[in-house]
Amino acid sequence: MKYSPLANHGYQNRNGLASPVKEAKEIRNFYLPPLKKGDKGGFSFSLFDKIPPASLSESGIKLTIGFFQSRATYLLILFFFWVTFQALAAPDFRNQFNGGFQQGDFSGMEATLKDWEASCPDDVEMLEAYGSYYYNKAKEGGLPSHDKLIPRDELALAGKAGKISFPIRFDRQGMLKAEDYWKKAVRLYPWRLDLCFWLAHLYQDMDNFEDQYQLLAESLQYADKHRKKLRWENNTDLPEKASKLIPESLQSFENHYFGQQKIESDEKAFRLAKLIITFFPNHPAAYNSMAAYYWYKNDWEHALKYLIIANRKDPQDSLVLNNIGNIMVKLNQRKEAKVYYRKVVKLNQDEEFVANAKKRLEELGED
Repeated sequence: MKYSPLANHGYQNRNGLASPVKEAKEIRNFYLPPLKKGDKGGFSFSLFDKIPPASLSESGIKLTIGFFQSRATYLLILFFFWVTFQALAAPDFRNQFNGGFQQGDFSGMEATLKDWEASCPDDVEMLEAYGSYYYNKAKEGGLPSHDKLIPRDELALAGKAGKISFPIRFDRQGMLKAEDYWKKAVRLYPWRLDLCFWLAHLYQDMDNFEDQYQLLAESLQYADKHRKKLRWENNTDLPEKASKLIPESLQSFENHYFGQQKIESDEKAFRLAKLIITFFPNHPAAYNSMAAYYWYKNDWEHALKYLIIANRKDPQDSLVLNNIGNIMVKLNQRKEAKVYYRKVVKLNQDEEFVANAKKRLEELGED
């Protein structure tokens, strides 16, 4: 069983939380200098007794250098063994924490986290785990807020969309504790994009859009200046290129707000779309989202404007082509609508869009 606060947000679950204690690498083929006859082992400090009185002679200098090199080697070996011993002897907080989660032992998990924090107060995995602990504990028993929705005609959005999004009521104190740990993690490790997105989801669940927007804006600004430094969970490389991962991750936030089917939520989605375009101007999905914003306002002309831009960014995006056809129908441009529906059928990239295009072509009839 995997433990992740993003399990229900379209992210792949983690294989447990990463440990601050790295596995000690096995030391192989590391040979010590052979002992001379009569030596009892260990360090010999009698070497200088064998140096001739002319200690500044060439041979004396060589012997002196050899002594320090030999001693440094032994000290280095001892250091490696000490580090290895410390790594093996240190508590495996990650496995203890995951074990508590498997058993549903919240008290045991909290005890482990306290010891972990006392041992490594700035460890990124500890901060991540502590935030996850409070986040998951706070959402237990959370209920959706069934607010009244306004009916609307739907325009297809990029990513997983179409489901109605309800705000979730959480234990506020637990969410605030999770926020504290994740905020510290993002502040200390701004290159960890997964931490940024987790905190952004927390703000979304708390219905705190302004803090979410500020966090994402700062993270995108950092990412724009430090593309090569960006990392994912366990400090690994990003699972895909930043130019694809970041805008598509933010797209999930947009879809959440569009899914609430409220005018004020549409405004939030629109601001996020503009933020994406600021840093990723060639990504078509953000322009499609801006078109959706105007679509829901029945502003067909502006919706078409942004869909045309999206189509220029990616002429073979079936979602955009399908939406352009739908807009053309709204504008009573039936002939033009058929052109775009036929492109969708020809590309044959998505069964849903192909089925919609064929249905619309049948409804529009022959030329």
